[in-house]
Amino acid sequence: MKKLSARCGFTLPELMTTIAIISILIAIGTPVIQHTLPTIRLRSSAHNIYSTLMLAKAEAMRLGSTVAVRFDNVPNATPPNIIRAFVDDGAGGGIAGDGTINGGERLLTTSFLPDRIIYDQITFINSALIYTPRGIPVRPGGGGGALGAGRVTLCIEARAGGCMGNANGPRYRRTISVSTAGRVQMAEVENRNF
Repeated sequence: MKKLSARCGFTLPELMTTIAIISILIAIGTPVIQHTLPTIRLRSSAHNIYSTLMLAKAEAMRLGSTVAVRFDNVPNATPPNIIRAFVDDGAGGGIAGDGTINGGERLLTTSFLPDRIIYDQITFINSALIYTPRGIPVRPGGGGGALGAGRVTLCIEARAGGCMGNANGPRYRRTISVSTAGRVQMAEVENRNF
């Protein structure tokens, strides 16, 4: 028969050493995670806008109708920065091709920018981009003749408001651009004077 050991479990010095090591790892890891999280949110938001623009283009061609993407900044809303893609066909008494969701126009998708991610710059006319049934971007109310190339730049909001400065480089800004041919591209913003 096996003899049972008198010692079971951990000793107090072993437990205290383990707790000390865990505390040190948490103390080191927390600032790293807090610093990295906004950058991850920025990349995720840029990918979300890229995907929304690609969805709008694909749906415009699939449905044979105009589809708009609108970038709104509603100051007192929670969250304040909204991205909406919708069929801008004037259904239900709305105005077709105006870049504003009105009447009974069908909403395709809505998304929001997360906390501390804001629009730095929107160069689309009236903060909207419209895709024709051929997938070509036009300006709101452009009637197909005024091409709607432009870009949206996102940034990490500084604690005092506005965007974080360039001391930490381009990782604090992402730009999603649409060419006159409808090509959507995403890039880090490089060497910009703030």
